Amino acid sequence: MSLSVPRANVYDIRSLKKMPNFKYFLDTNILKFVFAKTIANTSTYQDKYYPEFFKSLLSNKFICFTYTQNLLELFSVIDKAEAEIENVNIKNYRFLNLEKYLSDREIIFEELDNSINIFSSEITTDHLKSYFQIDCSIDLNDFIYIQLANETDVGFVTDDAEFIYMDRINVFTANMNAIDKANRFKRLKT
Repeated sequence: MSLSVPRANVYDIRSLKKMPNFKYFLDTNILKFVFAKTIANTSTYQDKYYPEFFKSLLSNKFICFTYTQNLLELFSVIDKAEAEIENVNIKNYRFLNLEKYLSDREIIFEELDNSINIFSSEITTDHLKSYFQIDCSIDLNDFIYIQLANETDVGFVTDDAEFIYMDRINVFTANMNAIDKANRFKRLKT
């Protein structure tokens, strides 16, 4: 698979008129922009468009989901950012104030659990074989999510531009690089 030609259907969430009837997968970066804004280090468009799009999905009663791996990745990102703020080694950070640490994580988990479905993914050797047969720079985690989601109609909400190079998926983004590239190759949907 060439990384120069987008193969996904790409939707610009900034100007989307009607949302397709999909289940919506939230990538870790979207979870971070929506649920951990204080440590997200986001740019203006991320602060604005992803939380708005997420609220719109919920208000229109679309199914939103993520995988347990994304939650683990989200908590790792939060840990790293908070340890840097406290100027502490990340291995020691959790134990500085364990009660507060657990309470903060529980609040985030409850917010997530109350608004999206959290699934455990079942990874098979077939998924791994498929990954090693493609010519792509996407990481294994993202590839596994895409393979699992290819089994149903899913919209991928992500800020990662590399998703646009995957076959047969629907990418919902505000990332201008991804949107511009998709538009040039007539992969931008309205």
